[in-house]
Amino acid sequence: MRDIYWWSLVTAVGGLFQHYLGGIDFYLPALVLCFQKERYFLAFFLGNIWILIQEGSGDIPFGGIVLWYISVTFFYFWLKQFLAANNLIFVSILSFFSSILYYISILIITSLEDIVVNKNLILSYCIKQVFIFPILWLMYTILYQRYVSIKEDLV
Repeated sequence: MRDIYWWSLVTAVGGLFQHYLGGIDFYLPALVLCFQKERYFLAFFLGNIWILIQEGSGDIPFGGIVLWYISVTFFYFWLKQFLAANNLIFVSILSFFSSILYYISILIITSLEDIVVNKNLILSYCIKQVFIFPILWLMYTILYQRYVSIKEDLV
């Protein structure tokens, strides 16, 4: 039951913060936490919800977030073959490449739809995300360990 409350809170608070802090993705670090806890069905379910929230509320044409989340997911599982997935170095590397993948995804989607975007603005979002992503992941991980996975420690 704690799990349901936790992920509902992450979804609600993440949506609220994304509304007020544009350009920062609060859901992708939580998706990485789902992958690290090997909760793949939950990651698929929540990932789709988070994509719909972002696609519906964003200014970017539909498909940019979908392409970004899919490419980060593939990169996560590829990188996991070489590094342990539950540490800050892994998440920092993933954060750096997820920002690059975000930039590329936006450029691909906007070029397909002949939309002109401010590349400097997108680049500033990417730079913010590089630094915010590991911090959010660390916060999510600590809070998850403290409040949700208590029964996992007792078993």
